Amino acid sequence: MRCVCHSLNLCAKKATAALPNRLEYFVREAHNYFSNSPKRLEKYKDLYETINNSSNSKKNQGLSGIRWLARCDAIETIIDQWEELKTYFLLNEKECYAASQLHDTMSRLPYKAFLIFLKSVLKIVTQLNVLFQSDNIEPTKLFEDLFLMFKSLLKKIVVPAQLQKVKDSELVNFDFMPHLMHTSSLNFSYELQSIAEYLNPTDLKDVKERCKNFWCVLASEI
Repeated sequence: MRCVCHSLNLCAKKATAALPNRLEYFVREAHNYFSNSPKRLEKYKDLYETINNSSNSKKNQGLSGIRWLARCDAIETIIDQWEELKTYFLLNEKECYAASQLHDTMSRLPYKAFLIFLKSVLKIVTQLNVLFQSDNIEPTKLFEDLFLMFKSLLKKIVVPAQLQKVKDSELVNFDFMPHLMHTSSLNFSYELQSIAEYLNPTDLKDVKERCKNFWCVLASEI
């Protein structure tokens, strides 16, 4: 029997291919920028303390080569410190090409929208992944949790009237692709909706379409 945890990571990896490739590069390089330079990290801590009158900056998490779900922490850290990191890269972009590229990415609002979406979805899958790594838990309960996550994904993208016609026992074999809701009818997280009003219509349409495709691929893979 295949490792369920590894399989969930593969599901997330394949689904994330629906989003811009630059996202992975950005998260990885944002970590690498500081990981090999204590001096840069110290300068960032000073800037963070100046902006927030606090020294509680989070360390940017690294990325595992095979564990896509481990990236959830890295994404959350970047979003929580978005303005501080963006300011730091702006101040250093003339001295370092990497800082210039990172600032350019953070200046494009759709990338922040994608990261906010990824954070919310990967957090749910990660929580389930942690359960499958537990030593003391009922296997039947794990299966139920996995099924409920799968069903919740379908509820996000399938026309409700069509989904109601399908019994739970038939959901795994249900061909849901012909019954997808229109993108404008999808319900995204409040955090993503709050940033949507600042995107131009073209970018907003692209963000929603790619996020919809992410949900579709993730549901199919699970």
